[in-house]
Parts: sequence; structure tokens; C-alpha cells
Amino acid sequence: MIKLENITKIYNKGKKNEFTALKNVNLTIEDGEFIAVTGTSGAGKSTLLYVISGIDTYEDGSCTLDGTELNRLSDVKLSKVRNKTIGFVMQDFALVEDFSVLENVMLPLQFDKMSGKKKKELAMEAIKRVDIEELAKKQVNQLSGGQKQRTAIARAIVNHPNYILADEPTGALDSKTSKEIMNLFEKLNADGQTIIIVTHDPDVAVRCKRNIRIEDGQVV
Repeated sequence: MIKLENITKIYNKGKKNEFTALKNVNLTIEDGEFIAVTGTSGAGKSTLLYVISGIDTYEDGSCTLDGTELNRLSDVKLSKVRNKTIGFVMQDFALVEDFSVLENVMLPLQFDKMSGKKKKELAMEAIKRVDIEELAKKQVNQLSGGQKQRTAIARAIVNHPNYILADEPTGALDSKTSKEIMNLFEKLNADGQTIIIVTHDPDVAVRCKRNIRIEDGQVV
């Protein structure tokens, strides 16, 4: 479970361009939910994901991930929590273009002490779950947008994280491919994965089981 209590996030604190991105946000996300986070540009949607994932710290309040308060963790422990508990999917895919699909999916496993053989097995398992097994040895720079996003999702799930956080995952895709990616998210959610998607697309939001709208840094 993810629990946010009175979360306030301020960028450039104390400077002329100080900006409060989140204001006293209270939110609980139960295991197994499939959530869309919507709102206008600059409303605080992506900041909410960054706080939940531990990428961003916060000035006030409490954010607990499975009972662990993120702001109390050292950088090392926070990195371990992120790597094992959260899978992140970005609009621009954030892949290493001259790596193969398999090599990209294996990246979150690089600090694990398991054998190279085991890492490949786990990566191939994730690749199969997103239906791109035939592309495993292909370089990412040879893939279509939809194939790149499937690769990014495989990388996000390779560690079997409790949560998948996706920031505009269909934003760079055409409508047909967007539907295919949402089919994949629905399949992952049906398998028990908790999924939180930031989106501007009403066609994406309507397919999620719960919608959270943010305006001016507050849940409305």
C-alpha cells in the first residue's frame, strides 16, 4: 500500500522562482489498484509519481511505501527500495538505443549477485510477458515506438516490483499502438500488479479502474 499524508513538495525553495508543486496531498493507493492520474500541464501529476517512487524528496508530510517512510531512508537504501519495489515507464522510453532488447531489460538486475544465466532467464521471462520474445536480440534503435515501450515495460517488471509507475506511457504512440499498450497494462493488473498511470489522454484514463485528478498541486 502507498500512503501519502499532507505531502508538500516545493521546488527552488527560498528562491525567486520558488514553486509549490504539491500542497498537502493526502492519498491512499491499495495493492492491486489500476489508477489514472489526470490534470492539466503543471498540475503536479509527474511530481506525484516522483515522490511516490522516491526520485524526489518532499518538504512536509509523510509518504510510506509498504509501511516504509521514504524520506527516512539513506540514498543507498532508497535506491534498493526503488529497484526492487517500483518499475518506472517513461513517455520517451528511456532505453539505451545501441543495446539489445535483452540487454536493456537486464539493466535493473546489474547490481544483483545472481548469476548472469539467472539474470538472462528473468529478463526473458519479462520479455515473454510483453509478447516481444522474437525481438530479444534486436537493437533498440531498430524498433518501432510500440516495441520500444514494450521493452521499457519489460524492464520495469523484470524485478517483479509491487508497483508500476508510468508517466504518459502512450504519449509518443499512435492510437492503435496506445490501445495495445493499455491492453498490456490491463493484463499486468489482472495478474496482480498495482499500476499508476499519469496521462492527458481520456481514452487511457477511462480504461483505468480509478481516476485521480490533480489541479494546482492538490487532489480534487
